[in-house]
Amino acid sequence: MNPKARSLTWALVALLVGGIVVLQLVATLVGTDNTTTIRQTQHDNAETLRLIRSCTSPGQECFERGQRQTATAVADINRVAIFAAACADRPAQQTVEQIQSCVIARLAQVKHP
Repeated sequence: MNPKARSLTWALVALLVGGIVVLQLVATLVGTDNTTTIRQTQHDNAETLRLIRSCTSPGQECFERGQRQTATAVADINRVAIFAAACADRPAQQTVEQIQSCVIARLAQVKHP
């Protein structure tokens, strides 16, 4: 093999090895970046999961608060239904507006818990 061919061969080998090193470095950097992103996502999701558990597990603050709010809403709906029945005491003689005004007046008299 003549010296020029040998030099060209070594230049190609060096170029190939350099390319492989660069590709390996890029793959390592991309992998590191992906790992960091995954870890950050897991950290962020841990807080979300804690909140979800708090809101779906009996005895937890969020769950109990939701139960209290639901109970209050149901009580309010029941109260309105009872007042509506009491206010509609003259069938076919009262308008919807009159019954509604009566219900609102009675609700204003009731103290909320």
